[in-house]
Amino acid sequence: MAKKIVITAIGGPEVLKYIDYDLPTKLEKDNIRIKQTSIGVNFIDTYHRSGIYPLPSK
Repeated sequence: MAKKIVITAIGGPEVLKYIDYDLPTKLEKDNIRIKQTSIGVNFIDTYHRSGIYPLPSK
């Protein structure tokens, strides 16, 4: 099972949720899967979380 951090609402760090999710069992053509061992948070992520910039639509 994989993990991801999701912005659930506008607010402080408490709106960030660390959740489990299932990886797709089949990759699309010409796609690859990589394993990440560390990640970074970009300053724009704090803008999205605080509501300064809207989140991208799905």
